[in-house]
Amino acid sequence: MATKKIYAPNKDYSGSSAGVQFDKGVGELDTKAEGSLAAYNYFQRAGYGIGKPPEPEAPEELDARDWAEPHVVGTPLRDASVDPKPGDFLPPTNAGQANPHGPLVVAPGLHAVGPKPIRPGTVGTAEGSAAANPSNPNQLTPEEAAELAHRDVQHQEREELALTQAVLVEGQPATTVAEGGPHVEDMGPLGLSDPGSVEAGQLAAAAVQAHEQANPPAEPAAADQAPAPAGPEQPSKGASQKAWVEFAVAKGANQDEAQDMTRAQLIEKFGS
Repeated sequence: MATKKIYAPNKDYSGSSAGVQFDKGVGELDTKAEGSLAAYNYFQRAGYGIGKPPEPEAPEELDARDWAEPHVVGTPLRDASVDPKPGDFLPPTNAGQANPHGPLVVAPGLHAVGPKPIRPGTVGTAEGSAAANPSNPNQLTPEEAAELAHRDVQHQEREELALTQAVLVEGQPATTVAEGGPHVEDMGPLGLSDPGSVEAGQLAAAAVQAHEQANPPAEPAAADQAPAPAGPEQPSKGASQKAWVEFAVAKGANQDEAQDMTRAQLIEKFGS
């Protein structure tokens, strides 16, 4: 008897198909039996393996672009370290030139915000300075203030970028970089990085002093001036157990409970 092994697509199938009995996905076809040719053709069409297990079909590879149109939700983000634009304020160092994930590309951040040190020098704009001093006889026009403010922001941006490059990229000590800051005479009477804060502090102090003079504090009542009663004096650690019991009771402990405690326990609980 000539036979051929037939492998079902389901390797766990047990049963009869086209006159062939299968056990765990494998059956034998008698090629000499009546109707064997029809069964043979059926097994070929149905994906059965003849003489060897059937080859698994490779899954079709899907491309999302063939199934849906891209739809942008919200505002697309732009990485200034990869795609810098001329209008970027405080862009990363070496933006668009070096590896955006490497040590040469560092975002300077805002003034006085780490990891870089604080840049010495004034902070603010000429427009803000003009608005803060309306009594200045050399008051700027809005156009002049806007122009000076623009130049001041550009200067601040250059200073912040240079500081970031020097400290975080080139590894220079922050103290060395700070030595190139503004002259002391440009930093106000207290040598601060923001000399305008000196005037603001003086005005605030004067306002507080004037308020205190106009509203002197009320005299405290006699009862308020009485000293608080002194608590019990703590015995030395070498004092007797009885002395520590009296001290514990004076501090609110139960008499019986205190007497049941050892001197060491009393010292640990009530001593200081």
